[in-house]
Amino acid sequence: MATGKDTLQRKDAQGSGQLEGDSEIKRSASPPAQLFADAGAGTNEAGGGGDAMGINTTADLMKRVGDVVGKGAAEAAQKGAANATAGAESVTADPPNKFVAVNDRTTNKISDAVVTPLNAAIDEVKNLTGVDIGTGFGDTTRGLGAGTQKVGADNFSWHKSGRAVDFNQALKWVIAKNPSGGDMYFRIYLEANEAGAASAYAKTFTDEEKKTLHSNGMGASVTKKPVVDVTAILDKNGFERIPAHDGWEKSYNKQEWWHYVKDDGLTWYAALRQIYTDDQIVTAMKKLVVDRHVNGGRLGRREGFPAETLKAIWNNVAITKGKLSLFFSVGSNANCANIPEDVAAVKAALIGLGIAESADVSTMISAFQVKNGSAKGDGYMSVGGGTHGKIGAQMK
Repeated sequence: MATGKDTLQRKDAQGSGQLEGDSEIKRSASPPAQLFADAGAGTNEAGGGGDAMGINTTADLMKRVGDVVGKGAAEAAQKGAANATAGAESVTADPPNKFVAVNDRTTNKISDAVVTPLNAAIDEVKNLTGVDIGTGFGDTTRGLGAGTQKVGADNFSWHKSGRAVDFNQALKWVIAKNPSGGDMYFRIYLEANEAGAASAYAKTFTDEEKKTLHSNGMGASVTKKPVVDVTAILDKNGFERIPAHDGWEKSYNKQEWWHYVKDDGLTWYAALRQIYTDDQIVTAMKKLVVDRHVNGGRLGRREGFPAETLKAIWNNVAITKGKLSLFFSVGSNANCANIPEDVAAVKAALIGLGIAESADVSTMISAFQVKNGSAKGDGYMSVGGGTHGKIGAQMK
């Protein structure tokens, strides 16, 4: 998953603050294909996504884009509207899954979509080590609307989907550093029994390897007795480890060696929809979001939230600057949600201001910024921010 900062404090227009941790932002899974910006200063909220432009419905939007942008952009807007309609239809479906007990030895629950492979991994580890990793969990599920300020924790956690497990940290783990691609990962091992010593997962650490271990629950015997690679068994069953967070060397909670997720290639939103209705998700997210520039971008671009669901979290209220109304940031920055109607509105506005049409809205934004005195345009606009204001003020 994409990287994030340790913690980020943001405040909304009313001044309420909430910590956003990055517990599961840094994950190895590829991010979903929607877009996430440094915050602008968004206030002056007004009702109606496009009232200032005479855009009150999807039909108005397509007509405006068709008049100003031409056939290509109108077709793009129509495609975006079709996707939004498809998304709206999908969110009405009943959730197919539910939370169930992991096993009869713990009260912890997990999604029934992943309980079978989890128990398969637990059983195999027990057969090869004699140790039951299927109890004593630190966490499995968390309340959908529950917030946290704990270092290393995340308000948008995969625990809320019932697809993440924090394994018992008190076991006699042997933990090896296993860096990859600039991130620090860890592999976890347990002492092997007779069956484990003869298995494909067996390993015996050398004296040199012992010196580099992150943690050694076996002491001196780690170089004399074989261990079982628990990470490999979990991975075989679809449970991926996540990387440690920046600053893990000085903060235990940022190490995350105990945390595994089975996402099956789903976005976080799609995983939540297996358990919750769209209305439940919207209600819960309203308690957690504080900055539509950052939270809106993350949820829309990286966590897979459909545009209509994303807008509903902010009560379907746009931010208006001059004559340009937008819901979320637009352009090249990682925080830009780039929902179709926002992109279409920005393109229409810029073409009306004499900016050459481009398939890439960030190119058009950069051209406007340079035209208005920037040495080099950065290609994005925070909703409610300076570029948003300048475009809205120049519209006729």
